[in-house]
Amino acid sequence: MPLLAPVETDRLHTHASAFECARQIINGVAFLHSLGIAHGDIHISNLLMSHSGPPFKIYFIDFDLAHIDPDRTCMVVCQWKGGKIQPPEVDEEFSQRKPYNPFLADIFALGVTWQHFQLTPPCPYMQELRYTMMEDDPASRPTAQQCATAFGTLYADIPKTSIFSPTLCTRYLWRVAVRGRNRKMWFRELAEYLVELCILFFRGVEYRPS
Repeated sequence: MPLLAPVETDRLHTHASAFECARQIINGVAFLHSLGIAHGDIHISNLLMSHSGPPFKIYFIDFDLAHIDPDRTCMVVCQWKGGKIQPPEVDEEFSQRKPYNPFLADIFALGVTWQHFQLTPPCPYMQELRYTMMEDDPASRPTAQQCATAFGTLYADIPKTSIFSPTLCTRYLWRVAVRGRNRKMWFRELAEYLVELCILFFRGVEYRPS
């Protein structure tokens, strides 16, 4: 098992790294769902990333609330178990008796979790996908495989000049360093961005969906 660390988006200096992490997450959820497993508690704190990188690898943890059912369209009638992101169909008032689909609840949680990766600046249409995933009506949400397919299509159309540009978090840290006249911080953040840029540029083919 490699050395793992919490997902820290400030370690993702380029949009390429952010999109690669998001791609791994949606593909991971699609794989779990294909096996009839709903995670039940998708959240940024239940994801770990490889300590070394880029490229980073994402791992799912905490399957205590997972639900196993080969029929992914099946509605379950059970008490909401308390995942960190609660979908609207299991509000507290009815959580003990209202049926819900745990697989579609995963999709809602995934849409909320994606906001941490700042995918919108280089690809505004990604926001539309997120909104679809977070529909109040579960029946209007796409499946995990449909999300993965849509993500791959949108990702493939992003120009390289955008995909290798610095993330909003990186730009913010640059501004903080400049305003605070902290040259050491500015050079460190710039160096980390350039190192990541070089690594990803020469391995850029791997950052396109197959």
